[in-house]
Amino acid sequence: MNWHDVEVHWNEIRKKVKSNWKQLPEEEVDATQGKPAQLSALIQKEYRLSDREADQQLEEWLSNLLGSTQNHLVNDPALDEKLEENLDTPETIEERDTIIGSPYHKGY
Repeated sequence: MNWHDVEVHWNEIRKKVKSNWKQLPEEEVDATQGKPAQLSALIQKEYRLSDREADQQLEEWLSNLLGSTQNHLVNDPALDEKLEENLDTPETIEERDTIIGSPYHKGY
């Protein structure tokens, strides 16, 4: 999971932000839509942290979220279905083929 995934699945993940940073006003958390710069600014403001401290907290949180999503969020069938739908879009397939090469072009 990365920041793009956080933004895409914001409705499921925003509660985890609120539970981690309890001082953050819920409506302001919702307004960030999972954008890391906006979340960082909000954390800086509410907790009186430096840019670096807020960014570090966010990165640690994302790292912890990665571990928990492998055990919880990713095993959610509804979320898995959403992720699978996004994996097979023409843009995703074209992007993948550009990066790793299409198996059809290699004679497999």
